[in-house]
Amino acid sequence: MGSPKASTFGWPGSSIDAVHGRDGIAAASGDRVRGLLQGDFIQNMTKEELLQLRHGLGEVIKNNALKADNELVLRSLEKFRDARIEELNKLQREVDILKKDVSILSSRTPSRKDVAEDDAFMRKLDKIRNNVGDFEHLWINEAYGPNRQKALDRFSVHVNHFTKYNRLELIASWRHRRRNDTDHSSLSGDTFTQANIVSSIELDKECRRVATAGVLRQIKIFEVDNLKDRSVKMHFPIQEFATKAKLSSLSWNKHISNHLISADYNGVVSLWDADHGEIVREYEEHTNKIWSVDYAKASNIFASGSNDTKVIIWDSLQEASVQTIPSEDSPEQNRAQVCCVKFSPESNSQKVVFGCADSSVHCYDLRYPRAPLFSLRKHDNAVSYVSFINSRQLVTASTDSTLKLWQIEDNSQELVRTFTGHKNQTNFVGLSVHDQFISCGSEDNKVFNYYTGISKPCFSYS
Repeated sequence: MGSPKASTFGWPGSSIDAVHGRDGIAAASGDRVRGLLQGDFIQNMTKEELLQLRHGLGEVIKNNALKADNELVLRSLEKFRDARIEELNKLQREVDILKKDVSILSSRTPSRKDVAEDDAFMRKLDKIRNNVGDFEHLWINEAYGPNRQKALDRFSVHVNHFTKYNRLELIASWRHRRRNDTDHSSLSGDTFTQANIVSSIELDKECRRVATAGVLRQIKIFEVDNLKDRSVKMHFPIQEFATKAKLSSLSWNKHISNHLISADYNGVVSLWDADHGEIVREYEEHTNKIWSVDYAKASNIFASGSNDTKVIIWDSLQEASVQTIPSEDSPEQNRAQVCCVKFSPESNSQKVVFGCADSSVHCYDLRYPRAPLFSLRKHDNAVSYVSFINSRQLVTASTDSTLKLWQIEDNSQELVRTFTGHKNQTNFVGLSVHDQFISCGSEDNKVFNYYTGISKPCFSYS
C-alpha cells in the first residue's frame, strides 16, 4: 500500500485539514469541525471518510478531556503545596516566637532542680500535659501580640489559674428536709424525716446567709459562718418559713439585704422579708410554672421566667409588672418555655438574658423590648442556666451535658469554648461562677469545676 494521503474537505469561505494516518484523523479545529458538520458536502463523503472523521473527533475530545483533567490535578496540587508552605511558614514563625519566650523566661527564672522534682510541681505539670491542646491554643492566641512580655504574662495567668487548685474540699453539709409533723419542739430538737429535691441554693450579697428551697414548700436560711464551723455536727436554720406551693428558684435583693424573692410551681413570685419570714408582696401575672427569678445588681428590679414562654420584669416597690419580654407588639414572640433568666452584672444594667427549652438563649435590652439584641443557638437541648462571669463573658448550661462560654458584644457574639466532662441529660444540676472558674453538678452525683480557658474539668468532687 502507498503512504497515507492527506485529504482536504472544504466549504465556502473556509477549509479544514484532516491528516489521515494509521489511526485516522489526528487533529482538527473544534470551530472548523462544527462548520464541517454543518456543510452540505458531508453528504458526499464516503463511508470510510466518515468513519475516519468520527474517530478523529473522538481523539480530539479525548485529548482535550485528558488535558483538562491534568490541569485540574495540577491546580489542586499547587493549592495543597501552597497551603502546606503557609502552614510550614506559620509553624516556623511560632517556633521562633516560642524560642524567644523560652529565652525570656529562662533569663527571668533560672531552672531550679529542687522545684522540678517536687511532687506538687509534677502534678501541676501533668495537668498541663493532659490539656496540652487547649494550652497550645491559648498560647497561639497570645503569640502574635505586639508586646511579648504582656502576652507572656497573660499566658502565665492561664497556667497559674488552671493549676492553682487540685481538689474541692467539703466544708459543710446540711439537710433540707421537712420536720416531723408530730414534732412541735424547738429547732434544737428538730428531726428530719423526708428527703426532697433542693431546687435553689442562694447566697446573699454579703455572703453571710444562704437560703435553700425545694419541693417541700419551705424556705430555710442558714448563717454561713455557722456552716463553716467544723465542730458543729448538725446545722439548723436561723429562719424557716412555709410556702403555698413547691419552689423552683430564689434570689436575694442586692440592694435591700433582707428582701428575698421566691418562684413557685403555681406561677407566683413572692417577695419575702427574710428577717421576719413574712410575705411583703405576691405577683401573679404568670399563667404557668415559674422556673427562674433574678434580681438586678443595684435596684429593686427583678425578672421571672416561666413555662408560659414569658419573661416578666417587676419592681419590688410596685404591685404590677413593669414590662413583658418580648413586648406584646413584638414581631418576634418567644414560643419556648423559659428555663432560666439572669441580669447582666453591670450596676446600671438594662440587659437581661434568658435560656429556653428549645435550646436557644436570648438577650434583651429593657429599653427596646420588641426584639432581642442577640440570640444564641449552639446547644442541643434545653438551656437550664445562664450566668455572667463579667459583662462580656456569658456561660450557658444545658441538658446536652455541656457548658458553653460566650464572648458577647452588642454587635457580635462568639462561642469561645465548650466544656464537657459532667453528665446532665435530664435534671437541672446547678451552675455557679467565680472569677474564671465555673462549677456545676452532675447526674453521677459529682460536682465538676472548670477553668474558662480549658475545655476539660480541673477537678471534681464526689
